Amino acid sequence: AYSTGLEIRDGTVISYTGEAKHVIVPAKWDGETVTAIGDSAFKGNLTVQTVRLPEGIGSIGVSAFADCAKLAKINLTAACAIGEGTFLGCASLTEVDLSAAVTTVGAYAFSGCQSLKTVALGDRITAIGDYAFSDCAALTEFHLPAKLESFGNGVLIGCASTLTVTGGNDTYHTIGGSLYCRTGRNAEKLLKYLPGSPDETTLSLPSGVTAIGANAFYGNTNLTTVNLAGYSLEAGSLAGLRSVRDLTIDSLPAAHPYLAYYFGAANGSANGATGIFVPSDKRHSVRVIRST
Repeated sequence: AYSTGLEIRDGTVISYTGEAKHVIVPAKWDGETVTAIGDSAFKGNLTVQTVRLPEGIGSIGVSAFADCAKLAKINLTAACAIGEGTFLGCASLTEVDLSAAVTTVGAYAFSGCQSLKTVALGDRITAIGDYAFSDCAALTEFHLPAKLESFGNGVLIGCASTLTVTGGNDTYHTIGGSLYCRTGRNAEKLLKYLPGSPDETTLSLPSGVTAIGANAFYGNTNLTTVNLAGYSLEAGSLAGLRSVRDLTIDSLPAAHPYLAYYFGAANGSANGATGIFVPSDKRHSVRVIRST
């Protein structure tokens, strides 16, 4: 059985123009095994609610299901790679099971899936691309695959501060609930800060942490006192840290001698000292004490 409206060529689903709510992709078409969902094949479809894929699917292309606003369920059972932006903006998708199937997750693959609560990430996954699960505000738990070798920038940006991260390996793991990357012997880089308590207002990092990654604090609304003297910072390390009042850092780098650099501004003229990037309101502004 299969759904009408599918265009399949050389074993790849090219497009879908049907009106069915529940789509079945055939295992074979014109004597050939269906092995792939092509780039943008279902992109922007506003009717499809479920998709059933055959076992032979080995890849799902760039933006294949992007902006399918009503897509709520899809099976991913065969070993496959998920391309860039595959499910970007699928606002009705509530859960995905990648436990047995997926080997890589592309950049922005599930970005903006606002209803996504559960993601079962299998230990076969070796790479998760930039912003892969960004702005998944309903996500409650995230499992780090045991074989993970690459974890992109901003993967969990825009996710709730109550997110629980589990699993991992020697390189990518959690300490005290927050996500870290081991960069050397007794050296850790903070990738995603998750407060142990909603009342936590002063930053406290474990020993061995030497660096702060981009967007590590994004979305945090609790921290008011942050001392990062002695830590290595990079562009956007403090982005989204909206409630900070007292901030201590080392001297600004000569190549980027403006505070907004650490808050995500591309250049000094884009922001100045406070405003869009650096937090400021009528009650207070950030005080920076440059350590010696």
